[in-house]
Amino acid sequence: MHRPPDPAPARLRLKLQQAIALHQRGQLSGAKRLDEEILSEQPQNFDALHLLGVIVAVSGDPKKAADLIGRAIQIDSRCGTAHNNRGAALQQLGDWQGVLAEFERAI
Repeated sequence: MHRPPDPAPARLRLKLQQAIALHQRGQLSGAKRLDEEILSEQPQNFDALHLLGVIVAVSGDPKKAADLIGRAIQIDSRCGTAHNNRGAALQQLGDWQGVLAEFERAI
């Protein structure tokens, strides 16, 4: 018996694209909501963790941002942009050793 493909991955990719578009238009609350919906189904989604971390940083919570982006980096440490964004969050916290380490990894 042939089962249809799971629609969740395609649906979640669409939500992520919508979240990115909302973020780019400055509609952070809508983007945040979509990222949280994605993470409720896929807690290890690199892109949703990273984007949510960036949104949280802009919203004024650098500690939570560094944690979220750090979780994304644990999933894929090859993304220089994630290291750069985590470094920026750590900079807001005054963690200069962390900042240097993340910016070095970004390079």
